[in-house]
Amino acid sequence: MPEPQEKWSADLCGGRLQTFLWEHHKDLGERLVRVWTPPGWEAGQAVKALWLNDGQNLFRDEDAFGGACWGVAGTVAHLIAARSIPPIVVLGIDHTGRMRTHDYLSAPPTGWDAPWGKGMRGDMWDAPGGG
Repeated sequence: MPEPQEKWSADLCGGRLQTFLWEHHKDLGERLVRVWTPPGWEAGQAVKALWLNDGQNLFRDEDAFGGACWGVAGTVAHLIAARSIPPIVVLGIDHTGRMRTHDYLSAPPTGWDAPWGKGMRGDMWDAPGGG
């Protein structure tokens, strides 16, 4: 597997957010992986990691679906500063857009009951699943 390519990096909540383009799987193509490192972390330093899906929603409003991120970096930085958790690295894996249901669902979303009568979300009625 090729080495990930860094796309951009920025200071965020006392730590550092870096975004890498990573080859996920030959059939699914590339994925963005966002890596937030805690304040004071240095390359090569061993720490625990928290891996989260929907990486585009975790850290920055300008990247998040709906324009409001989930504030993960601020929450984790606060918990580290309060000594509620040890320093950790957070890795957010972006989903693949329309192929998101292929990644997350064991079957296509068609046929699921919903108030509007089609799948789990009307705009995902014909989305793939079963990945």
